[in-house]
Amino acid sequence: MTAQSPVRHWVAAQTRMAHEALHDHPVFAALLRHDLSEQSYFDAIEVFFHLFSGAEERRMQSGLFGQFHLRRQTSALRADIGCRRSERPGSHFCIPDHHGAPFLLGVLYVCHGSGFGGNVIARRTSLFLPGVPAAFFGLPVRADTWRQMATEMEAFGRKEADRSHLLDGALYAFNWVTSFADRVAAGRGDPSRDLTMRRQTQEISDSHKPGVET
Repeated sequence: MTAQSPVRHWVAAQTRMAHEALHDHPVFAALLRHDLSEQSYFDAIEVFFHLFSGAEERRMQSGLFGQFHLRRQTSALRADIGCRRSERPGSHFCIPDHHGAPFLLGVLYVCHGSGFGGNVIARRTSLFLPGVPAAFFGLPVRADTWRQMATEMEAFGRKEADRSHLLDGALYAFNWVTSFADRVAAGRGDPSRDLTMRRQTQEISDSHKPGVET
């Protein structure tokens, strides 16, 4: 671990299981398949659209973390999804009001971090689905924003309670994505695992271990 941001690395380590599970989820694994279909592509876009829209709405309501706004991403997602936007049950990503700044920062960390690797998906989309809008995946992660994120997480990580809430926010985002992606996959008839929000409680409990990974 580097001295630059041990808290960010700790959060990444504690959420690795939830993060890596998404790579195998049928909704997201389809993005790297050679037989990628428009339906599969827009299923994934739908999940990102609701996550980012809900997170940015909550960020604006809170008046916090203007440097980590999601306006670029939500605008790109809105353009990509076009008239395909749906309102499935559970589609609205909502952060309960009683959660504070560290929790929100954990959610924003997941949102911004999801951009890594997007350029690979954008290239594959243009190859296998030429003409399909891929503005969201084409957005680069801004290095200055990611450095600021690391610094902000480090500041909140000085207190154990804040560090715990930051981790809770990240897990909340990962688990909501999994739960909603399950609904999307089930709606199109794909077999999907029953990874629901109930897993969040167990993962948060398991992840609250003392110390910072080195």
